Amino acid sequence: MDNKHYIMVTGIIIKDGKYLITKRPLTKKAFPGKWTVPGGNLEVSDYIDLPKDTKDHWYNIFEKVLRREVQEEVGLDVSNIKYLTSMTFLKGEDPCLIVSLYTNWDNGEVVLNEESVDYAWVDLGEAENYDLIEGIYEELVMLDKILKGEKVGEWAKKEVKKKIGAGVGVILLRNGKILLGKRHEDPTKADSALHGSGTWTMPGGKLDFHEKFEECGIREVKEETGINVTKLKVICFNNDTTETAHFITAGLLVEEFEGDPKVMEPDEITEWKWFDLNNLPEKIYFPSGKVLRNYLANKFYIGNN
Repeated sequence: MDNKHYIMVTGIIIKDGKYLITKRPLTKKAFPGKWTVPGGNLEVSDYIDLPKDTKDHWYNIFEKVLRREVQEEVGLDVSNIKYLTSMTFLKGEDPCLIVSLYTNWDNGEVVLNEESVDYAWVDLGEAENYDLIEGIYEELVMLDKILKGEKVGEWAKKEVKKKIGAGVGVILLRNGKILLGKRHEDPTKADSALHGSGTWTMPGGKLDFHEKFEECGIREVKEETGINVTKLKVICFNNDTTETAHFITAGLLVEEFEGDPKVMEPDEITEWKWFDLNNLPEKIYFPSGKVLRNYLANKFYIGNN
């Protein structure tokens, strides 16, 4: 491994108390579909043709790189650039150094180039709802404290308070067939703490505060498919976990309903289809698969499933 580093600069842009984040295309090899902040590589052309600031040196190069990258990626002018933190990582076999800066929006409206497919201005609370590249949220926490005049130390990983969630999976049957929806291939659109992009799922979702399981099932089926459920019951419970999420899922069986399924939320579910119980798709969203196994085995709970 070469001891020389590639050098990159990133910048958190501040405007009206909010921070600019951008979404990377799914075609990117590194962090596809993740949200990040503008930035890019230091290039020799960023300074080599400029007059030196002393006999031998060029100054303020990181600032020049950030201004160029921000203008190229989002079309904005920025000012008052300051240092926030730094990090290293390996890009394949190549060591890379990233210097993280922060800066004020100065002029312009956001115009994205091919490096991004979406953008958002967010405050610290709103940023938690976006799938950021690891470490960026902690940078926003540091910057938020700086702007509030609070004491800030070095970058430190956020301590995640793990909580158990609750949700439902709803079985709708018609003529021996079950209704399943295809979750979006884009993991940021097939939004779930339990993941499952590109899999087939039964209607369902998270409980709202103070909501009954039955009420949640009726609401989610209506929101996702347009079908009106008039009667349903709880048939099972499951314990669904991944490395980063833990949900208690109630399985519900619809006994009476009206209407035909429609794609109501195309950014999450791209199609609805009736499947024969003996000819199910191979890729089923794992909480839905567990509810279905409970139903077929007539079991309220199956341990270690």
